[in-house]
Amino acid sequence: MILSKPRPPRQAIVADYSNSTTNEKRLGRIVRTRYETDYFIIDKFPMALRPFYTMPDSEDPVCSVFFLHMPC
Repeated sequence: MILSKPRPPRQAIVADYSNSTTNEKRLGRIVRTRYETDYFIIDKFPMALRPFYTMPDSEDPVCSVFFLHMPC
């Protein structure tokens, strides 16, 4: 994963995700500028941000087995 550097605690990610569209657009601008690509993939969403029917990750039940293909 290109952007996998030390991450903040998952609780902080969930708390900061209240305005997801704005954050996703901001992340898209960063990815486009830094990596000159038009798409990126978000993997391992926190379970607290996904619908109840999303399957939890067997290795880390705080995360879901979910990915999102995003245009920048």
